[in-house]
Amino acid sequence: MFMQWRRMIAMLAAVMLISTMYSAVSAAETTAAEQLPEWASAELTYWQAAGLLKGNEKGELQPGRNVTRAEMAAMLDRIFKFNARSQEHFSDVSADAWYADDISKASAAGILKGTGNGQFQPLSTVTRQEAATMAARAFGITLEGTADHLFADDSQVSAWAKDAVYALKAAGYVQGSADGSFHPLKALTRAEAVKMLHNLMGGLIQDASSHSDVNGRNLVVNTAGGALQQAKLSGSLYLTSALGDGNFAISQSAIAGTVYVHGGGVNSITITDSTIGHLIIHRAEGPVRVVIEGASTIDSIVVASSGVQLELGTGSSVSKWTLETDSVLVNGKAKTRDTIGKEETQPGKENESGAGNGNGSSSSGGGWVYTPEKPKATQLYTHEQVKSQFSDTGAEGLVKQYLVFLNDPTYKPATASPGAKMPDLVNAKTFVNYEYTVKPSIFPSMRDINSSVLNEKRTTLWLGTNDGVTKVDLTSNTLTSYTAADKHLADNRVLLLIDDGAKGVFVITETGVSHIYQ
Repeated sequence: MFMQWRRMIAMLAAVMLISTMYSAVSAAETTAAEQLPEWASAELTYWQAAGLLKGNEKGELQPGRNVTRAEMAAMLDRIFKFNARSQEHFSDVSADAWYADDISKASAAGILKGTGNGQFQPLSTVTRQEAATMAARAFGITLEGTADHLFADDSQVSAWAKDAVYALKAAGYVQGSADGSFHPLKALTRAEAVKMLHNLMGGLIQDASSHSDVNGRNLVVNTAGGALQQAKLSGSLYLTSALGDGNFAISQSAIAGTVYVHGGGVNSITITDSTIGHLIIHRAEGPVRVVIEGASTIDSIVVASSGVQLELGTGSSVSKWTLETDSVLVNGKAKTRDTIGKEETQPGKENESGAGNGNGSSSSGGGWVYTPEKPKATQLYTHEQVKSQFSDTGAEGLVKQYLVFLNDPTYKPATASPGAKMPDLVNAKTFVNYEYTVKPSIFPSMRDINSSVLNEKRTTLWLGTNDGVTKVDLTSNTLTSYTAADKHLADNRVLLLIDDGAKGVFVITETGVSHIYQ
């Protein structure tokens, strides 16, 4: 597929427009003589206004200058506001250097490592593979299984960087160039670094206010005392260590990915009436209390640090436990890997506790109701919301591009032979464009099926018709329908299904777009 954003840079997707940024910041003025690249000007301007990017003495952002290891450390620290500092001393990092504290904190967080012989080389240029490695560590993105569809220059990707590079690729954050290459040894410019980290960060909350109706992929919170209400995130939420002993509240929200709890003390992280994919609790600096109440549903909880106290209210449900520490307090009772969840399981309900390897399934706790796994929340978007909130690459980029085609009057249906009778297919009626490539429908000529897609593991088949969407679970032969009547779709006439590369599909209909997770 050959599209404009793939010519811009070799990496990075999921571009959140500035309308998805949630901190109250104003646009900063750059030096009039400085020209910012159009493809990154919005991000560069936002970063400067938000205090994430510093200019030189003239106020210039220097987007085309290569970014250094010290600058990369500073950018990451400004996003996450790390608390801990490393005990390791690098001989080439002076204690009074402007970047010394940033490097110390990024090193303590395990994001940046020395180059050997006790050195860090703070002023060395960052390569694309180094940047990918740092970003994957910072945002907790790992490769599941083995990498598929290797880059054309895979042999140039260092062994230590492969997992990170392909983890970002699998998650839709990394795209190859037009010839399918990654260019791992090419230097990264400041504009490219900002674009990359902006994509991964998504939204940023750095105030103690309440934020409502937040939509997007990822979101970072680096200030305690705030709240998130009725949010819909297709990716992950990062509650950074900068929350310290402060509190943060999540309510009536749907977060498909992972909520990372790295901060918050005994006064607590509160989750109310929310649906969450995974909850990982790992606060290294001290104890943390997490309260889960109301009709909250969590696929899995991973307790990865000591001093964790969980309060689980009646009506909430969890499908799997994983303990990577000796014990956890659940409603005031100490639970170990062997006892977590067993005591609370209702009669007749099977349940296993998860050990450190992540195996096992769910439980209830202290009156906590056991329920079977529920379908994840479906997110609905208008066409205008897609244009302003979706990224320009990956599956979201394909959705946006399709809507561009649909709304462009210059695109006309085309056929190889004008005299040939075309089948009654949605794709044939809308447009033909050889540069636009999505996973093809596996039933291209079946009249009643407008679009269909099989997931990569070949376990789920999605069918789109004029009457909605049907999910076929090929492992159990069960069917699940999604329609406008049950509020899963804006309308029932499906134009196109696009695999999201994870656990679901984007459904494009005549009046809206739906993201169905499973």
